[in-house]
This record gives sequence, structure tokens and C-alpha cells, in this order.
Amino acid sequence: MKPEFRNASDSFRRINPHLFTQVTHDIEALAAAGDKSAAFKKLCSQPGKPLRQRTKQPSRAELEFIALLEARFPENMILHEKIAFRLANGVTYWPDVIVVHPRLSFVKAYEVKGKRRKDSAWARDDSRVKLKMAPTAYPWIQWALVWKDEAGNWQEQVITA
Repeated sequence: MKPEFRNASDSFRRINPHLFTQVTHDIEALAAAGDKSAAFKKLCSQPGKPLRQRTKQPSRAELEFIALLEARFPENMILHEKIAFRLANGVTYWPDVIVVHPRLSFVKAYEVKGKRRKDSAWARDDSRVKLKMAPTAYPWIQWALVWKDEAGNWQEQVITA
């Protein structure tokens, strides 16, 4: 349930537009009704650039993997780049997909890459370092790297500290 801010100042409203728009309430209603894919699509199709918020759209590989997770685990909450993790010296890591199982208190973070070929690099160096640092900083979260192989099948590598 979202708090109501009846006496909010104009500056507070400018900094937090997501608290005062009808689109946000529509998304929450869709998610509460169990239609997670419609809520996710509506969230990604919001027009305009939000103030002080990330606006990265999911890649095709990320959308395919999210659809796979929604089909495999319909009761879980699936988030796309919604949580930032502080690692060290001001370094921030945004996993592509985070899966939260509400009843088991289970959290798993995924880094999604496209097709991985033998002769090409699959990630930039900073992405590799962040993914290797994350399990040490947050050991209660399971971390995984997923990618599509040349046959189009999803492969998963669990990252440990």
C-alpha cells in the first residue's frame, strides 16, 4: 500500500513524480491482480524521461529470459534493474534481473548476456569485476550469469564468493 502525501511540497512532487502519477497506480493494480507481464510492459512503455531515475530498457535477451522466468516461476516477483548494490569505493552494480520468492525469502540475481561465442568476449571488464565482487559483498543473495549458447539454449553459471 502506497502512502498518501496530501501536504507534499512542489519540490517533493518534482523529485518523486512516480508517487503522484496515475500510471504508477495502474501498474500496481495490474501487479496486484496477478498480471505481471502486463504490468512489466506498461512500466517499460512509460513515455518521457523520469527525473533522477534510470531509464534503461531491457534488451531482447533480457526480455526473453524474463518471459522464461515468468513462465517457470509465476508466483515469484521478477524485477528488471530495480535494485542497486553498493560494492566498494562507490561502485554500484545493477543486476539485469532479480527474482524474489515471497514465501521462501529466496533472492537470486541474474546477469543476462546475449549469445556467447567462443572467439568473442561476453562482457566488458567492469561488468566481470562487478559480478565477481557482488557475492562477497552480498553472500545471502545467489548470483548467476546466464547466456544463450549457439543452439539457442539458456546456460547458467553460478557465481560464488
